[in-house]
Amino acid sequence: MPMSIAGLVQLAMAEGDASINAGDRLVAAGVVALPEIVKVLSDPWGSPGRLPDVLISIYAEAEIGVVEEALKSQQLVVFQSAVRALGKRSDGQGGSLLYDRLGDPTELLGRRADIARACGDLGDPRGIPMLDSALGAGLAAPRSPDVAPVLVIEAIVALAKLGSFAAGVHLVSLLRDSYPPTVELAAKGLQIAVGSGMVDALSGCVLSGSAETRIAAVEALFLLGVPRAASALGRGLHSDDPRVRNNCRVRLNDIFGTECADDSGGVRQLEEHALAAQSRWPDTIRYRSGRPFTVERLVELVSPENLRNAEVLREIALATGLRVTGREQLQTVGGSELGRQFPQVGALYRWGKIPPLSFIFS
Repeated sequence: MPMSIAGLVQLAMAEGDASINAGDRLVAAGVVALPEIVKVLSDPWGSPGRLPDVLISIYAEAEIGVVEEALKSQQLVVFQSAVRALGKRSDGQGGSLLYDRLGDPTELLGRRADIARACGDLGDPRGIPMLDSALGAGLAAPRSPDVAPVLVIEAIVALAKLGSFAAGVHLVSLLRDSYPPTVELAAKGLQIAVGSGMVDALSGCVLSGSAETRIAAVEALFLLGVPRAASALGRGLHSDDPRVRNNCRVRLNDIFGTECADDSGGVRQLEEHALAAQSRWPDTIRYRSGRPFTVERLVELVSPENLRNAEVLREIALATGLRVTGREQLQTVGGSELGRQFPQVGALYRWGKIPPLSFIFS
């Protein structure tokens, strides 16, 4: 006997292969499965399991009016799934609806932030004027000191994904904010966006602030990979936070192509490398594995033996804007093709774009 929609929904909330299969069957059922899914998701204490992904897949193929109604939902997971689905649609209607909602002044700032993120992922530069307008609204909105300016941050990151980097300076300013979650989000944003003074500001974050902020700042400095960033990571080797010390050591090894151990000798070697890099390496060149960065060589790091493939795949995504979930998918895309698509040596690629150096180092 075929399982009911309600039964499939319950299975999709669990774990394992049965959950995956149930989710696939709900996607195949399409919009008829929506009422039961939305009803179950109204329970704030329930575990959604695969249901948000199921919603995204259904909304990505549904009539646009169905998605438009979902955008009005008071259930955050329903709203966010609809927004993400609009970013995946290939019919052109998704972008139009997202831009309309992004510009709606009656929409909550938090929801407009979700929409801004999706606009960045669309990859359509026609969204830049709407994102600029949303950024202006976010900057002008009154802000409580214990509420992060999420619309500002998401709009800046989305603009960077579309190749517009001028607004990144606002993220650098937010690194000095008094509210720790704001500083953390700004540091994460600077893993894609850029802004003048970011190296010094991130360097300060490595040694102070919340644990989450420090880790995000370490990653942002690594992704810059220039000598001054390496020097900042070198100072982090003496942090009082063991996690920060470890991450700085790992990321310096990644920049220099070394395997220095977690002991006094290894720390000394990394500090010597950082000092040598400041005197020998060009100031504005990104380094990876001891050589000027290239996308092609980054792809070559993905291998069956590499236990850090997930980190490298994320790094590839941040550099190129191409999100791949595994080595097999990367092979399908073609590593050499990526190298041809992003050929510049030592470039500070951000989501497939190269920001003007003046936006980083002036």
